[in-house]
Amino acid sequence: MSFTTHTRESQRNGSKHLWRIIGLSVLLSMLTLASPLASWAASKSNVGDKNLLAMQAAYARNQTTRLTALLPTLTGHPLESLGAYWTLKANLENATPQAVNAFFKRWQGTYWEDRLRNDWMLLLIDRQAWPALIDAHNGYRMRDDDQITCGMWRAQRKLGQPQTVDAAAIIALWFQEAPGYRRCQQAVSDLAADQQISADLIWARARQGAENDSRSTMLGALTLIDTAAEPAGKTLFGQPYLWLERYGQQAPSSDWIALALIRMAVNDNRYLTPSLERWMPTLDATQQQQVEATIATLAARRSEPNAHALFARIDNRYLTDRQRAWKVRAALRHQDWSVVSATVQSMQADQQGESVWQYWLARAHLATQNADAIAQARGILSRIAKGDDYYGLLARDTLGQKIIIADKRLKPSKADLKRVGMDPNIRAALSAFQLNLEGEASRQWTYAVALHQPGGMDERDLLAAAEIACQVGWWNRCIHAGTRMQTTPSFMHSYPQPFETDILAQAKEVAIHPAFFYGLIRQESRFNPTARSHAGAFGLMQVMPSTAIWTAKKMGLQRFTPQQLGEHKTNLKVGGNYLKILLEKFDNSVPLAAAAYNAGPRRASRWRPSVEAGTMEAAIWIECIPFNETRQYVQNVIANHAIYAALQTQTAFDLAGLMPPITPIGGLEPEDDTP
Repeated sequence: MSFTTHTRESQRNGSKHLWRIIGLSVLLSMLTLASPLASWAASKSNVGDKNLLAMQAAYARNQTTRLTALLPTLTGHPLESLGAYWTLKANLENATPQAVNAFFKRWQGTYWEDRLRNDWMLLLIDRQAWPALIDAHNGYRMRDDDQITCGMWRAQRKLGQPQTVDAAAIIALWFQEAPGYRRCQQAVSDLAADQQISADLIWARARQGAENDSRSTMLGALTLIDTAAEPAGKTLFGQPYLWLERYGQQAPSSDWIALALIRMAVNDNRYLTPSLERWMPTLDATQQQQVEATIATLAARRSEPNAHALFARIDNRYLTDRQRAWKVRAALRHQDWSVVSATVQSMQADQQGESVWQYWLARAHLATQNADAIAQARGILSRIAKGDDYYGLLARDTLGQKIIIADKRLKPSKADLKRVGMDPNIRAALSAFQLNLEGEASRQWTYAVALHQPGGMDERDLLAAAEIACQVGWWNRCIHAGTRMQTTPSFMHSYPQPFETDILAQAKEVAIHPAFFYGLIRQESRFNPTARSHAGAFGLMQVMPSTAIWTAKKMGLQRFTPQQLGEHKTNLKVGGNYLKILLEKFDNSVPLAAAAYNAGPRRASRWRPSVEAGTMEAAIWIECIPFNETRQYVQNVIANHAIYAALQTQTAFDLAGLMPPITPIGGLEPEDDTP
């Protein structure tokens, strides 16, 4: 069976083909009433399925009485554990330990047991019920929640037990804690109460919150300095100039003044320059460098030409990881390879080891034209080039290698398919998928594949899981399992080609390489025709309703409504024509068109190099995209495009041809209304 035939047949036959490959004996057992997969094989009119969906609605409305009444009707259903989870979770704060432990025992080994265990432990942390937390943690398998890690550290510390992580690890988790979470903040509060964390680290966290525009992060750190600091901190965060004018002279320490100046820089306050002139002399040399580092970082993110010069005044010792990354990007724009090299080598080991910085370090070595440095660069690039991600492909291109994908068309054995297909967690995930419970299905699948056992499934089982997901048309989980296969990658699973006939026809109609279509859709929706984003984008190509209406008008589509985006052919037609418009406006540049598709054409136009800066290498331009999401999006689309092109043609693909230099400002005229 050819690569593309695999995807065509799976579209036509779906689950029927799965039953054939698993075997008749398994199929018969699955179709019995006692089988956990009986409802999956049955139609959606099944009473248990209907009641499960009714429970989903009741859970969303927190209707605890209705949940309790419906749960007995799910007896024997493959998702009975999910119904039981909803019922108990809806009233978990009032649940008794006996009821929770009974749930753990009844549903031991399932995803929903571990999910409730996680929820229960978070509640125990908030109650400071340390012995109960330790007991509940003993059966915890996922162990992927930093909030639990911080809570367990507190429990072990309070009970005098050996701690599984040290204080430095807790502080590192605190610096990574997202706004809205608090349990690592609480753990660090314990350290602060015992004077086991330095004031410098606490102020560093406050500056991180100020620079990242996170009020809760900044205030959380300030209250560790002074428990009464919150009112003043709120004023400083929202009105830093006013705070300086009113309270600057009486500030408890100059760290407060530095924090206010950082907030003014973030807000692009018109009084920043005079405020710097007035208040910078009151800071010590370290604090001055910290303020200047924020200003330089903001300038780099805004692509301001003076960013490189601003960073040149700052010693790398005073830069955070994020600021070092932006110093490298500012140096790349100026082709200052010595600064690129020095800054990367000043990074902490874990950051410096990331493929992005290893790639640019190698490029810096190559620029020296020194034989030893070039040899070192080639060693770094050869190591990175083993991967199939964006930087792996860039490394191959830099080494002069074209992209060759050897699709081995790996197929699991019938025995492996049978064994993995009968895994209770896989079966439950498939049942949820059949009922369009997408979130629950994906979480259940991820647990089965990656978390149920330490390290996740081995590659043999991953291949079987990927094949099962592909055969039922669950493309995002097919990709999920396929991409976890590192030793023997299976590109037919990690880069499937569903909807082939329709995508090829649309690509031909708008004269766009089909690999670009596939690469973009893989990134946008993972081939889910009903995918909907939080922002409202819909379908295979994740088209926004307003963009669809505008594009349909340009196309001359009559009586178009955004609801039609749910039909995959219409979605491809509208999304494909919009992509064609973007390519035409951006000189057929795939990186620019991809950036415009994700962040909007006006932003993509603003990010182009200035006339003074001149033409820029595409890899450098992509690296300097100010939005993390858009930068990663463009990188993934480029890598996807290249791999799909190599797969589709079964010939070597030249990445350089996909990434011509980015020319100076152009694209949209002021009156252009392209959304």
